[in-house]
Amino acid sequence: MSVFNRWGEVIFTTDDVEQGWSVDAATTFIPLGIYFYDVALFDLNGNKHRLSGSVRVIR
Repeated sequence: MSVFNRWGEVIFTTDDVEQGWSVDAATTFIPLGIYFYDVALFDLNGNKHRLSGSVRVIR
């Protein structure tokens, strides 16, 4: 999974399915705005799937 800011810069990436992206201000401050995600995964049959979208951070 990768998360991008509005300029297309990667701000988070992981290959670990147990690790997620957090906007918790106690760990790392994430400014207000829209962020985009891209997830590539394989199902139990070995088929590759791609998910992408956006999320708006508000406080």
